[in-house]
Amino acid sequence: MKSEYNLSYYVDEFAYAGTTLIPLGLIFSLQEIEKLIALQDQLPEEYVRLGDAGEPNDLYVKRVKIDLPQEQPKSVNGEVSEQILKILDSPNKKEKISKFISGDLFLRRCQINRMVKNSFIGLHLDTDSNPDYLASIVIQLGRSFSGGEFLTYEGKHVKEVYRPTFGSVLISACDIPHEVKTVRSQERTSLVYFYSNENGINQNV
Repeated sequence: MKSEYNLSYYVDEFAYAGTTLIPLGLIFSLQEIEKLIALQDQLPEEYVRLGDAGEPNDLYVKRVKIDLPQEQPKSVNGEVSEQILKILDSPNKKEKISKFISGDLFLRRCQINRMVKNSFIGLHLDTDSNPDYLASIVIQLGRSFSGGEFLTYEGKHVKEVYRPTFGSVLISACDIPHEVKTVRSQERTSLVYFYSNENGINQNV
């Protein structure tokens, strides 16, 4: 039987499906979520119509760490970003994430996605942004919204539908096609970051 208090259940689900949705408290505490919300409020925002993998988008993005083709990853936006990365990439958090993905883990990219009514993220592969990406970690910071489901695909068919809630953490393998459906009301704000076993130049061209 599924237990919301047993991380091993979600590790097994990830191993089987390549994606899992973990409730608040197993990886990040409520206090840490609230701190991330306060920090991201201080970051500048840009409107994005085309994603890093070339997919059509309609959302607002705040950059924390960027990973551009033929460059090494680098944090942007100063001390605020450094405080966010300190929470995400702490030894305790990395130890938990290492239950899902193995090897030396390097946080290569991080951003906040703010989706308002009618916002969406088109179907794409994260490995099209960087072939070395292993998994994305998506922390849901939005408290109340409708729509915005995270869909994974197998071929042309929907594989699974995930409905994130406040404080949940979605972990998905970067070689799985996925999209975020249109937000129907209010705001869906999430913090997204990517781990790799490589910390050198982004080999994407």
